[in-house]
Amino acid sequence: MASTFRRRDRRVTRGRRAHATAKPKVRQENDSFPIIEEAILTAFPARGSRKKTVNTHDPTHCTCFADQAEDRLCEVIDHRNIGEAIYRLRLRWPTFADKALPGQFVMVRIPHSTDPLLGRAFAIYDLVASPEGDCVDIVYMTLGRMTAMLPEVRPGTRLRVWGPLGNGFRLPQAKHLVLVAGGIGHTPFLMLAKAALGRAEYARGTYHAPQAE
Repeated sequence: MASTFRRRDRRVTRGRRAHATAKPKVRQENDSFPIIEEAILTAFPARGSRKKTVNTHDPTHCTCFADQAEDRLCEVIDHRNIGEAIYRLRLRWPTFADKALPGQFVMVRIPHSTDPLLGRAFAIYDLVASPEGDCVDIVYMTLGRMTAMLPEVRPGTRLRVWGPLGNGFRLPQAKHLVLVAGGIGHTPFLMLAKAALGRAEYARGTYHAPQAE
């Protein structure tokens, strides 16, 4: 019995010595760890390192931060059907024109209602100067629960609106500009076309949409 214990102790001791004297693993050239480390250092630079330059032409770069947007109750000035299941909603927003860019959007919510609980995003269709004050137009199609409720909103009603949000479009420096969109996805391009008409030497646009009967 004693000899059995001694043999077992020798095996345990030999294993500990081998572990203590083992050489550290050398990474091979095809090891993926350096790539991961480089990615982490790029995303989270060490304190005191040089500042990362921001590329404003990057499509992921945000030009309008949420804390720069307005959250307010806007009065409905006009609300009409302009096509099959398509409506134009006009909201009074005097300070909106100075901030909005083509391609941005707003969040719209029916106040004092929890169904739906969250607002919905709508592209900015147009900015309009009217006798009632500067307004923003939204064109939408009745597809979901929120848009199915919106046609019941009458002029004089106030809606909770938050915006402008999003990056917006970069206006290319080109003589000819072709805008291609399908369905309700055409809504952000009117403002872009107006901006192009003001800056390009020559611009021509063709606009197609379903017509109300």
